[in-house]
Amino acid sequence: MNQSLVSIIVPVFNSEAYLGTLLSSLFEQTERSFEVLAVDDGSSDRSGEILSAAAARDARLKVLHEPHRGVAAARNRALDQARGTWIAFADSDDWLAPELLSTWVERAESQALDLLIGNYFRFSNDPQRERASPCLHSQPWDEVISGTEWIIHGGTHELPPQVWLQLVRRDFLQKVGIRFTEGVVQEDISWTFRLALAAQRVGFSKLPLYGYRQNVSSITQSPCPFAVKRRVDGYLVAVDELEAAALNTQDRRLRSALMHVVVDEAEKCHTLLRKRLRDRRVRGEAASAVLRSRLTRILLRRSTTLRRRWLGLRGLASCLYYVAVSRLPGVG
Repeated sequence: MNQSLVSIIVPVFNSEAYLGTLLSSLFEQTERSFEVLAVDDGSSDRSGEILSAAAARDARLKVLHEPHRGVAAARNRALDQARGTWIAFADSDDWLAPELLSTWVERAESQALDLLIGNYFRFSNDPQRERASPCLHSQPWDEVISGTEWIIHGGTHELPPQVWLQLVRRDFLQKVGIRFTEGVVQEDISWTFRLALAAQRVGFSKLPLYGYRQNVSSITQSPCPFAVKRRVDGYLVAVDELEAAALNTQDRRLRSALMHVVVDEAEKCHTLLRKRLRDRRVRGEAASAVLRSRLTRILLRRSTTLRRRWLGLRGLASCLYYVAVSRLPGVG
């Protein structure tokens, strides 16, 4: 059997409204040598049927029907089945420009990369009509650098953790043995930093060829209190792992960059808790988890500006208040 040049991994959960758009964009790629590994993650809608019907029409689509275990487990399952020289990712409600694979692969091959980072734009309904300005502006576009240098650069600029912006050489991935952390959301963060710390050659593609749908029903946008709490829990896992990496390195520039990212993620977690979590009981549980973690102490001790230290103090006060309120009689 011929080896596909690119294995595109797509986790799918209840995405029947958007799957047609994504699949059309995949099968319209100008690069023809690829396989799509779509993992139906226990969908309760017609997603599985749509995938099976599409696979019957195009043999490049391989469908794995699995019990619902989450995005990380779905991606790991597909990684086990991937046969391509390169690994790419797509979310089931997004869209890829026709030239994305050919552009990314050409650059990655010509520069002998371990990892390529692309660019993206946001859309709401029609990606072809809404193709707009790129979302990333401060990547070292014309350079090939190590993953460590990318973290150092991104620590004070921008460091996108989205896996769907990545094209990864499969033999490199197998060599370093990186997997997605199952059972948590925000799994992109830990994956990306493990990848970057191991990569020797990282390159970049400036054109915004990946279309990210602003989908209010996605796990990262959902107002559901349990979905928001899962995001808070995911930040706690990521912050712990990044701080450990920072404390274990002897490279002062890398340690500084990692701690900068740690503080950024800690701040995002506190903001999420304050602004997006309204259910008092669930918010109290999330606040208790934050207080048990190192997150608030990180903001207080590691911040280099008065503003961030103030945010840490405010976050600590908020968590104490949320826990107290959640324990009031009648709160359910």
